[in-house]
Amino acid sequence: MTTDRTSLSDTVSVTRLPGVPVEERVSFRGQFQIERFDVPVEWYAERYARDHLSVAERETVDTLCRAGRWPDLPADLRTLADREMRAQHESINTSIFPNGGLSTGCLAIWNLIIAAGTTNGGGAAGANAQFTNAQTRLAIGDSSTAFAASQTWLQAATVDATLPSAAAGPTAIITFKITVAGGNANFLWNEFCTDNAGNSTSVTGASATLVGGSALNRAVSNQGTKTSGQSWALTLTITVA
Repeated sequence: MTTDRTSLSDTVSVTRLPGVPVEERVSFRGQFQIERFDVPVEWYAERYARDHLSVAERETVDTLCRAGRWPDLPADLRTLADREMRAQHESINTSIFPNGGLSTGCLAIWNLIIAAGTTNGGGAAGANAQFTNAQTRLAIGDSSTAFAASQTWLQAATVDATLPSAAAGPTAIITFKITVAGGNANFLWNEFCTDNAGNSTSVTGASATLVGGSALNRAVSNQGTKTSGQSWALTLTITVA
C-alpha cells in the first residue's frame, strides 16, 4: 500500500500591531479512513424491507440493490442497514491516509466564511456552494496521477460518487462518511476527493461528473481493489485547530 505525503492544511495568521509579539494561527487538517467489511451491506437493507415494508416498497428496495443503485435507497434505510452490519461484523481491515487541499475548494471555504457562498438552488451548484448533506459528495477513482493543488476533481475515467452523511462535532471537527455497497465501486481505489456538486445535474454512482461546485481536496493512495460482495466505508475527517 502506498500513500502520499500531502495534507489538507491551510493556515491563517493574524499578527497584532508592532511591538505586540502575539500571533494566532488557524489550521485545517483532513484525513481519509477506509473500513472494509467482507459482507454486502445491501443484504441488511433487503432483510429489513422483507420484515417491515410493504410488498411494493420491498420490490423497489430489491430492484435498486440488485441494480447496484445503493445511493438511490432512502438515507434512513441505508443508515439502518449500515448500523446493523456493523453490529454483526467487525472491519476486516482499516487504513488511514492524508490528502491535499485543492485551490478551488479552499477558495470556496473562504468565500463561505465571508458570506459570499451560495446554495444549490436545484441546478448546477455554484462554485462556492455549501458543503451540506444534500450537496457534498465523496468520490473515488482509480487514477494514480500525482496530487497537484491546481486539479479540480478526480483524474480517473473509472469513478464512483456518493452523497455522504455530514456531522459537525465535537468542537472543531467535521466528518463526511459513506458506506459503499457490495455492488458499487468494484475497482482499484486509488484516489479520493470531496466536492459540493451533488445535485440534480451532477449524479452519483459510476456516471458521476463535476457539474458546477468545487472539489475541496484530493488524495492519491493505493488502497487495494474492492470486490463484489464487500462493503467499504470511506470517512473524511477535517479538524480545525
